[in-house]
Amino acid sequence: MPIEPRKEIMMILIQEKYVDPVLQTIRQEGKLDKPGTGLAFVMDVDQVVGLTPYGVDGCNIEEF
Repeated sequence: MPIEPRKEIMMILIQEKYVDPVLQTIRQEGKLDKPGTGLAFVMDVDQVVGLTPYGVDGCNIEEF
């Protein structure tokens, strides 16, 4: 019987000042120090399209 790994993707868009505490919480709660439990990474985002905070589309991320 083939084993199919369960895959879930979570994307979180937050201000830079919250990155370290959020990443640390994800690491702890997801037990990501244990091999095979998942991974988390950080990417810079300069612009967002399709997200409408406060009803404004295509905002520069600095406006958040």
